[in-house]
Amino acid sequence: MFYSRLVTAPLVGQHRLLNIHPSLLPGFKGIGAVEQAHGFGARFLGATLHVADEQMDHGRTVAQASCPTRPDWSLEDWQHVAFLQKTALLLLAIELTSLRLLRWEGADAKLDPGWVSGDRLNPMLTDPALLAGLRQHQRPGLEFL
Repeated sequence: MFYSRLVTAPLVGQHRLLNIHPSLLPGFKGIGAVEQAHGFGARFLGATLHVADEQMDHGRTVAQASCPTRPDWSLEDWQHVAFLQKTALLLLAIELTSLRLLRWEGADAKLDPGWVSGDRLNPMLTDPALLAGLRQHQRPGLEFL
């Protein structure tokens, strides 16, 4: 999780890897994705949980979190929201794995076809304690949950 460099073929070939990238892929790949999106004036800020492969910010998308941006947000605000989105996706990955809803088929991760997502960010948010924990770290005016 949270790679800051390109993963090489030997590591990818020996392990099943997920990455959380702070943009809605395929947009804003590489280091500094939040800064890129902010500079571009993106209307949505998001993060992507995806299978890490030999290419930069490539691989199957497992889940995404997003929210609309506001013109009064500073770059620091964008980075704060992006961190919370990445945290939510990390918790989602752990929950989906522990519930055996995220399965590996060779080097590819797939969600169980019987799992149906609702209108929320992810099933983790049906747990009031986890949702409250994430919400307590949101700043006024930066709510995304």
